[in-house]
Amino acid sequence: MGYKPEKLLSRLNNKYASKPNTDAVIGEKPIAYGCQENTASTATLPQPVPGRVVSFPPVAPPDAVALILGSMPGVASLAAGQYYAHPRNAFWPIMAELLGFDPAMSYARRVQALADGRIALWDALQSCVRPGSLDSAIDEGSMIGNDFAALFARCPQIERIYFNGAAAERCFRLGVLPSLPGFALPSVRLPSTSPAHAGQSFEQKLAAWRVLTQYRQMPQ
Repeated sequence: MGYKPEKLLSRLNNKYASKPNTDAVIGEKPIAYGCQENTASTATLPQPVPGRVVSFPPVAPPDAVALILGSMPGVASLAAGQYYAHPRNAFWPIMAELLGFDPAMSYARRVQALADGRIALWDALQSCVRPGSLDSAIDEGSMIGNDFAALFARCPQIERIYFNGAAAERCFRLGVLPSLPGFALPSVRLPSTSPAHAGQSFEQKLAAWRVLTQYRQMPQ
């Protein structure tokens, strides 16, 4: 598309610092969010403990063919009520390159762009104990997986899972797979878009994430 990654991340610094978004909305209709909202937490989750965090509902267009999974939203995302809200996270600039939208447009429109591109977005975990934002701080004994049976029932055309980093894959395998007997969808582990994953440049991450275009019809 011609966007410069350095300029993109600079433009997004102020954009992601906006007020918390409790639901992605265009006009009067909530967009993309489907499946079960995490309202079952009072019945299924342990009593609140210091450091326990709860993830968002999914972006789940019914015609999705690709599912991108993280581990658990970080502190900045939880505070903003938005996926990948940290100003230096490369997720939205990468999606903008792959799907052909302006990464500085509103969060609701970015989420809609994913839905229009037939991409579902969620995190492996519904809840976990994690002081701070680092995946390495997740207490594996506290992990509760999201309801992927409901997600796949809503989005039966999903063909492949793309893990946003090794931690997302590990959380899925430890916290979700035991509840999905016979699960056989293929998956791909991609480099984490987190700024904590500094071993690769934006260009290297973007090149790896282009694998999405091999399985879907996207603008290139």
